[in-house]
Amino acid sequence: MRLTNFQTVAASCLTLSMLASQGQVGVRAEPGKKKKPKNCKVSDFKLPEGLLAAFDQEELPPFITVEMFATFVTLKGGWAPGLATTETPIVARIAHLVDTMHWNCAAMYSSTWLDGLTREDPLIRSPVSKGKKIVFHESTTRLLCMVHSWAAVVNEWHPEAFPTLSGVLEQGFGFEDLTYGFNSEVDAAFDKETGEPDTDALEDIAAENCYNPKIMAAIVARQLTEYGRRDGYNMYGDLGRDGEPCTANCRRYTDSTGYAPLGSGSSSTPSDDDSSSKKKKKKKPIADKFRWKPMLEDDGRGYFTRQEHVTPHIGKTAKRAILSDKDFKSRSIKAPKYDYDQEALLVIERLAETAQDDMKKAMIEFYDNKIKVIFSVLNSVVSYGLTFEQLLNFVFGITSSEYDSILVSWKLKVRKDLVRPTTWIQEQMSNTEFQTYGGPFQGLKTIKGKEFESWVRVMPHSEYISGSACICQSIKDFTEEWMELTNGDLAGPNIFVSGGSIAVPIATDQTGREAPFLQGSSKTEPGLTPASNLTLVAETMTVFRDQCGESRLDGGMHFSKSVPDAYALCAGIGNQAAFYSMDLLGEGGWDDTASS
Repeated sequence: MRLTNFQTVAASCLTLSMLASQGQVGVRAEPGKKKKPKNCKVSDFKLPEGLLAAFDQEELPPFITVEMFATFVTLKGGWAPGLATTETPIVARIAHLVDTMHWNCAAMYSSTWLDGLTREDPLIRSPVSKGKKIVFHESTTRLLCMVHSWAAVVNEWHPEAFPTLSGVLEQGFGFEDLTYGFNSEVDAAFDKETGEPDTDALEDIAAENCYNPKIMAAIVARQLTEYGRRDGYNMYGDLGRDGEPCTANCRRYTDSTGYAPLGSGSSSTPSDDDSSSKKKKKKKPIADKFRWKPMLEDDGRGYFTRQEHVTPHIGKTAKRAILSDKDFKSRSIKAPKYDYDQEALLVIERLAETAQDDMKKAMIEFYDNKIKVIFSVLNSVVSYGLTFEQLLNFVFGITSSEYDSILVSWKLKVRKDLVRPTTWIQEQMSNTEFQTYGGPFQGLKTIKGKEFESWVRVMPHSEYISGSACICQSIKDFTEEWMELTNGDLAGPNIFVSGGSIAVPIATDQTGREAPFLQGSSKTEPGLTPASNLTLVAETMTVFRDQCGESRLDGGMHFSKSVPDAYALCAGIGNQAAFYSMDLLGEGGWDDTASS
């Protein structure tokens, strides 16, 4: 990817990328004991001229720094395109890892800030400065650490993002001294079996390389990679479907719990109780017709396939970013007892309304893209005058809350294992005629149940509960709590009113904001929908959450209780993430001032 016009990539420079504990602690160096930096080169701490030139070409608000600009553009134009076709749980996981690297780069170049995984001192702390020309504890050094960490991990974590990420960094910004891959000397300082770091060895390596951003990035990249190898997602396919070690032809993110859809002949039965409860009464097995069933998909070119449930294991095996084991296990809710035929009629009625409403269509597609959802919130929050470091703290927290909300919802999805509306209507009401959405470009039409489809793709996981509604509840809670906790610490121009909320301009005509939903821009009905440009602003975060949840109902992907039950299930996750993020400031606060 060669970038010649940054206005294409950075059309909305106030927008950020989405790029959702139990971490490794290891043996840490005693805080404050740092070795003298050696082999220092001022050039290692300089931003490339290409980035500075690109920044100067943009007309940006004064609170947007070059470090923020580089982060916005790289996340949006570098990481996000490679994540565009990736399933939501994987996107959230990668975002959590990337944003933890960001914060840990900031913490290693600080006097008081704490590690995002452990809330303890980071693996290494640099000195404050080296002479007059090298300052370690500043935004530029932290950004450079982030850039080198992206290059270190991209091909191992998500190689699909490499073409666009490398294009932005090299052709777009002129970063030349990038190494795509890990540092063997740093890697040797991490135990091969446990992943725990030898911080004495890391301190020697860092000091020998002047604590420069490239070596600090190598440390944080290996730290997060070792964490990710053990985070329960089975990223490398180290475990097979039977839970035994895989030795050949291993598949990334393989389910390691032996999950099978309950409607496929499995003998397991959904339970309303947590698996940790002492006694359970035997429940009457639920009939197959009420259970989730893999749906048929095709590529439009003659290839048909049946779904596999995406990462069904993560609700059991994955580590949480901020939730305690007790809190995670306690989050449960009884599945609704539906008259499914009546519920199906409500789905059909909602989709009939959607077929005649361009704004509903636009919102369904917007909220289906969780990268854009996060962008829109960050777009608003940044306008309150965040510093670069406040931005890193906010993004760390919002993706951590998203990540944990997915784990909670996935726990329930697998446990309840309930049927999707599309499956019910197609199989249980196959010859019943309805007037509803008739498919792309068909509008309102009389169809048979067997021909029913939703407005957008029905994701490959069970219906109850709505993962999207859980995500948007946690985003709402986190954003409002974090803004309250930082009230008085932000520089403006927008002013947050204590006890209030923020508006989220999702699609507007305002300069520096995301463009309107442009005429004909629909992915489901390209060229036709919407009939004209549409604008959308969520006046508060509650409105934002409600739009998000209701879009899943309007699109035909859920029955009626899945969305409000998700709000209740995931309430408070975001609040906890906001307090966790604030804890990472340690004793020094935003000023990073040590007490001694």
